[in-house]
Amino acid sequence: MKTLKSEILGDIEYWQKEDIGKNQHHFAKAQNMWNADYREYMKSGNEEQGSMGRNIELVLPFLPPRARTNGFDLGVVKYSPTPRELTAKKTAQRAIDYLKNNNIPVRFHSVMD
Repeated sequence: MKTLKSEILGDIEYWQKEDIGKNQHHFAKAQNMWNADYREYMKSGNEEQGSMGRNIELVLPFLPPRARTNGFDLGVVKYSPTPRELTAKKTAQRAIDYLKNNNIPVRFHSVMD
């Protein structure tokens, strides 16, 4: 990980390519948790909720190789069971908690249509 200073945001800890590779097993487990929680949510009789979204994922601040100052949010766990943003958000919490408990500071992200 590499920490960069931002005048507006303060210190930002960016993940790098090797950090992503070392934690791939955590991302795969979080993906499975999220999918299982969605299936359980739907089996319980709940209905799809929310607007249509795209790029529903859990993201980390990422600094690509050879970049010096500009990082971006990298999706590390992609969500595919439903395009409904609220349903996705409701079923994501266990995966988010799992990753944060393993020192992986993800956040929920989606783009609304």
